[in-house]
Amino acid sequence: MNFTFQGDYPVETGMSTPPKQLIMSSVRSGPSLPKHVLLAMRLSAFILLALGIQVSAATYSQTVSFTGKDVPLKTVFASVKSQTGYGVFFENGEAMLQSSAPVTLDLKNVSLELFLKVCLKDQPLEYTLEGKTIFIKKKEATPPAGPTAGAPIGN
Repeated sequence: MNFTFQGDYPVETGMSTPPKQLIMSSVRSGPSLPKHVLLAMRLSAFILLALGIQVSAATYSQTVSFTGKDVPLKTVFASVKSQTGYGVFFENGEAMLQSSAPVTLDLKNVSLELFLKVCLKDQPLEYTLEGKTIFIKKKEATPPAGPTAGAPIGN
């Protein structure tokens, strides 16, 4: 941009030097970049931004590693808490773990969701994740597969 000062100021105001008015013009000095170069620069900036966001999201997800044979769930959850910082809350206290069987796991750098699914697969327990807390509760009993309510019973 070029800046120029213009203006005549009436002498009768008593000022020794007239003030100048700043006029801004949009005249470019020097050569401008071709449109395809500007387009390439914008595209490059967009790709870098998208990659930065992707890397940020990938580092946010929690991963867990655990290897053990016939390990009590209490030990497994203690390891999850130390690796992720997630708290573990048992619906009926830790006594509910008495009905669970020990687990054998060999998992390395898996997501927390997958880890919990594998860990509780054959257990009478289920989990929910809320914020930085894992809630463990007993699975709800499924009704037996019999006739549905209101269906006629065979003659």
